[in-house]
Amino acid sequence: MPDGKTIYLITAFVCIILVFIFQEILTKRRRIAERDMEAVRQVVRTLVPDGTGLITAYARFVSTEDDNGRCAVAFKPGVLYVIPLRFTGGALGHETPMLFTPDDLSQVKREAGRVRLYDLAGDFLFSLEVLADNRRDVPREPCSIRQKKEAKAFQRFLKEFEEQTNITPV
Repeated sequence: MPDGKTIYLITAFVCIILVFIFQEILTKRRRIAERDMEAVRQVVRTLVPDGTGLITAYARFVSTEDDNGRCAVAFKPGVLYVIPLRFTGGALGHETPMLFTPDDLSQVKREAGRVRLYDLAGDFLFSLEVLADNRRDVPREPCSIRQKKEAKAFQRFLKEFEEQTNITPV
């Protein structure tokens, strides 16, 4: 029977190996998240004039109850670009960018972390949700992107954008 010192050494060795494995898993996830976010930023830089001067985030895009997808959003005060994304065989594609300013919308409604946009006729266009953590291991999630700073910046942007858009005429 092994003595206490041997058991202690074996336990310490196993703990060190587990810490190393856990650290490798986290490093791999971080690299994937960085790669996925860089792909989204590249779409914005390619399609949006002065795309490097905007904050870019990855968002959930819902236009109807049956139609939801993912998009890139790029924003700065008074300007919002929405670029629907496509994922085909692991490759990232995109649709035509949509530009919105407070003059293009009748209403912006923030509710429960989401924002709902309405056209000038008052009809619902779509809703957006920027999450701080998106993981591929969640069903129907094609990207692993961590964007805590971007999610907070988007909420601050929306507060101002909502105030600029929801001005009641006199």
